[in-house]
Amino acid sequence: MPMKTNPSSITTWFHQLRRLCLTLSCAAALSAVSLYASSSSQTGSSGAPGSPGTDNPNGAGGPGGTGANGGNANVSILASPDQNNDTTATGGAGGNGGTGGTGSTVGGAGGNGGAGGNATATTDTAYTGTSYSDTYATATGGNGGSGGAGGAGGTANGPDGSGGNGGSATATATATIGGSGLVQAQATGGSGGDATGTGHAGNGNTATATASGTSTGGNISVEADQYGGNGGNGSNGASGGNGAVSNMTDAVSGSTITDPTNGPFILTLDQSAYGGAAGSTDSGTVGTAGSASSSLTATNPGGGDLTGTAYAQGGRGGDSNGSSNAGNGATATANINLMGVTTGPSGAVSGNVDATAQARGGDGGTATDSTSAANGGNGGSVTLDTANSGQGVHGSTDATHTLTLTQNAEGGAGGDTYGSGTGGNGGTATSNYTAPTNDVSSLTLRNYASGGGGGWVYGTGTGGSGGAANGSVSGGTSGAGENINASSQVNGGAGGSFYTTNGANGGNGGMATSSTTATATGASSISVSDNAAGGNGGGSYYGSSYTGSGGNGGNASSNAIGSTIGSGSGSISAGAQGGAGGDAGGAGNHAGNGGNATAVATGTADTTQGYIYVDATANGGASGTTYDGATSGNTGSGQAIATGTASSGSAQANSSSAGGAVTSLSNYAQANLNGGTSRADSRSNGALPSYSSTNASSDNAAMYATAVPTASNFGSSAQGVLADMFYRGAANSSTTQSDYIGNVQLTLDVTQISPSATDLILKFLNPAGSGTSSSGFNLVFSYSETGLSSTSGSHTFTSAASAISWFSNPANFIHFGAPSTLGNASTPVTINVHWDLTASNPGDFFQVESGLLVVPELSTLRALLTGTLLLGAHLWFRSRRKLVN
Repeated sequence: MPMKTNPSSITTWFHQLRRLCLTLSCAAALSAVSLYASSSSQTGSSGAPGSPGTDNPNGAGGPGGTGANGGNANVSILASPDQNNDTTATGGAGGNGGTGGTGSTVGGAGGNGGAGGNATATTDTAYTGTSYSDTYATATGGNGGSGGAGGAGGTANGPDGSGGNGGSATATATATIGGSGLVQAQATGGSGGDATGTGHAGNGNTATATASGTSTGGNISVEADQYGGNGGNGSNGASGGNGAVSNMTDAVSGSTITDPTNGPFILTLDQSAYGGAAGSTDSGTVGTAGSASSSLTATNPGGGDLTGTAYAQGGRGGDSNGSSNAGNGATATANINLMGVTTGPSGAVSGNVDATAQARGGDGGTATDSTSAANGGNGGSVTLDTANSGQGVHGSTDATHTLTLTQNAEGGAGGDTYGSGTGGNGGTATSNYTAPTNDVSSLTLRNYASGGGGGWVYGTGTGGSGGAANGSVSGGTSGAGENINASSQVNGGAGGSFYTTNGANGGNGGMATSSTTATATGASSISVSDNAAGGNGGGSYYGSSYTGSGGNGGNASSNAIGSTIGSGSGSISAGAQGGAGGDAGGAGNHAGNGGNATAVATGTADTTQGYIYVDATANGGASGTTYDGATSGNTGSGQAIATGTASSGSAQANSSSAGGAVTSLSNYAQANLNGGTSRADSRSNGALPSYSSTNASSDNAAMYATAVPTASNFGSSAQGVLADMFYRGAANSSTTQSDYIGNVQLTLDVTQISPSATDLILKFLNPAGSGTSSSGFNLVFSYSETGLSSTSGSHTFTSAASAISWFSNPANFIHFGAPSTLGNASTPVTINVHWDLTASNPGDFFQVESGLLVVPELSTLRALLTGTLLLGAHLWFRSRRKLVN
């Protein structure tokens, strides 16, 4: 996935070196890099400032003069045969407006700033050699002049002047070369001039960048970068200027050939549009940030490979330097359609194709005044959706070539706040695309969506919420023996944290929802990977140094589906991670709760010859850390379901959570497929009622676990129940012998258990099952405890009846001993419980509930008994007194 850079790092190191050498006339150094080079640059003259207004002691002051416009710059190199060519044009800055004259009555008006000069750079290379060639065109519009201040008056000051608009910029780079090379055009619109008081800051101006490159003997990269001008800043009540909109459509093009000896040469197209940032203000209105769009439709007419990116980034919101709220970031959208070309009499489509559409919302502005309640600006939201808006990634090629499609949506970050306001919310991100069924040798589908982070707090306010993220991708192939790789990664934005000692609060993390589907209608190999991560809650930065409550982590949901036929194979995985809660410090504050996680994976292959592996993993988010008397939050729950159908393979579900003394709780359920359908179900939570066993009625392997349950068949955490667990294994319909496994592992912090507790016991309830050794029934139960000591054991049962009898007998409960002898503050205790059912009869199953309990010390039991006796005696005496009366 390509990563975009800021304007200062766009130019390559080679470009910078060559410019330096040209400036210093370092012919010897330059000859070591390049044989031929032409370079030309021009900067427009700065506009003259406006003349000051005339003072008038007997009336109104005279107006200040308008600043002159900056001079234009126009540079070109045309049809140059040199290997490397470079033009740079910079518009002159507009002159500042003149100050209004003083008057005995009304002061004179301040003059407006002059507009920045326009800039045009054109570079055209016609190099027939085969050495590497560079072609650059760079244009930067001049900045607008600032508005002049109004003159002082006896009855009223004169109005202030407005800032001038920035100048436009146009950059055009073209090249026809014999070898490999780079063609780059970069255009940056001029920024608006500043203003004060009653004036209005100037607006940023537009930029236009286009580039084209053709190579007859090598790879060529063609790049156009377009930056809208920023709005000017306002002060003392003046409003900020608007950032310029930046729109690009088919700004890059080119061609490479397929060489019989060296294979196809690659044409790389990259166009990037950046909206201008909005101007800031203190008590006026911030400017409007410029939106951005980038749309590219292209082929490689020479028949070579084709890769390209359409990128767009919205402008940043304006800052607030006073009581006004900061501005929101602008939105952005991107669209790309790259196509292999039809060549030759057969009409075959040639060339591997790799297309990327990427858009990012602008960041929100910052509220910088520590004495105000101004809010940070919200990050810009982004939606790429090929089915609804048509915006996103598209591409095509033929059955002998590869097709790679990537789509990426990113919400902008929320702006920070330094006072008592709220940090801006992160922008939401949506990236959904459906690729049509393709007959290609290999299909790669990649999808990304990331919500923006919430704004931070440097005062007494609340952090912004992280942006929610949603993503989905689906597609498939139609031919046999083809490969599909489909993936999606979706991340919720983090909540804003606080960096203060004044009791601020963290923002909540954004939720994440992701889905990936791949379908092979021929016997093909498929790989599906889907992942979702909720954003972390904001909290105290640097831990105990800052007091306040943490935000909650975001929930996460992941869904992965894959199918193939015939002898096809596959790997299907879904992963969900709940966001962590934010840290908290100080009495009366609380840490954020961890986010919940749900993962579902489904894989299907031929039940006679295909194989498939299905994996689902769901991890609940951790509670935030607490400092200096703050209370803890809850760990999020995890639920994972994996279902597979194939001749061979497995379905495995994994989950984790925690609660109280159980600092880590993880479990997995695994079921083999072996010609049938198997479903594995793993669930973990903490400080909630235990899962009902009826949820597992359709599971072939189930492992449920609850840390410190508030209610269970063994009692509640208040009654000493550290964990409640349920296992089920049930044969699928294939009549082939298979394993159905459940495993749970708990880590205990014994310092949270009463030091006088006498025993840690594993108890069993409600065993049930069906199956005998003659039908292949075999159950293995094993356990282990490690810490300061070690205890383990294993039991094997060849019929359901013998297992039911053993687990029903309290004499077979597992006694580990007093918790204080098993671990200490530096050595936690780990309990591992494992179940493995081997069965082939579809009616065979076994299930049982187990509980890990702490037995209270004898003095506690004695106190309870004594209290009961005293209460009984009191009631008896009361009843006797009534009878006597």
